[in-house]
Amino acid sequence: MRTPTNPFKQAIASPGVRVGLWVGLADPYAAELCANAGFDWLLLDGEHGPNDLRSLLGTLQAVAPYPSHPVVRIPQIDTALIKQVLEIGATTLLVPMVESANHARHIVQAMRYPPRGVRGVGSGLARSSRWSGYPNYLHEADDSLCLLVQVETVSALSQLDEIAAVDGVHGDWYYTAQLVDMQLFNFAYLGTRSYGNDGGDFLIAGPHWRGDQPKGVKAVIRSETQFAYALIRTQLFNATDLDNVHRIQDGYKVQPLSKYLGTATPPAAPAIDWPRPSDRMSTSLEMFG
Repeated sequence: MRTPTNPFKQAIASPGVRVGLWVGLADPYAAELCANAGFDWLLLDGEHGPNDLRSLLGTLQAVAPYPSHPVVRIPQIDTALIKQVLEIGATTLLVPMVESANHARHIVQAMRYPPRGVRGVGSGLARSSRWSGYPNYLHEADDSLCLLVQVETVSALSQLDEIAAVDGVHGDWYYTAQLVDMQLFNFAYLGTRSYGNDGGDFLIAGPHWRGDQPKGVKAVIRSETQFAYALIRTQLFNATDLDNVHRIQDGYKVQPLSKYLGTATPPAAPAIDWPRPSDRMSTSLEMFG
């Protein structure tokens, strides 16, 4: 019996929207309910959800009869953990906080068997090969696996091209803007899932704004604090997709409402005497305290 192909890996290499669901409940029964709902993929969260190896195994077994493809997010880059998660039957991994091409290469090597990688050979004892039910698993496994990486910092974004060019990286979590207020509350997500792939103009308004929704604006998104910031991610399918990514990123623009409407600029707010963090504070959790 041949090692099955990875339908998720094939799907993200083709045009179209794939709708999925983040599952952080760490409960196989709840995950099976979600799989029965017909999503294209389910993200089983082992980074921020309270999942361990055994709960992930139970969840993978629970969703296996359904078409929804399980994507497992591990908590960190860890060669031994990657080996274990693959052995319990995960075929698509999402790895957070990938900071460089070297990080990406390290993950790819952990997923591949020698001589292309360093994954330990023991699948005959594991669910990954269906206990040798896939007799050529050692030779076919590399092609059946899919790696998604999260590029999450300014430093990593500056190396995005290099990370995407690493052989074995298949995707990166097309556009989403995560809006966060000064209480660190994620008050809205603007992106493909919520508003489609066509983009649009959105008004981010503070708690005291009382105007009408301007013509041409898709939605007014309200923040409960006067200040908010956005974390914007643009999905990358592979290295050949960079031109599409750059085209989308070139369309991102932030401007005051007066400029958008072509009206007079309102009086400037009083100057704020911002505290100046020390070098030590800038690299510690004190920045958020």
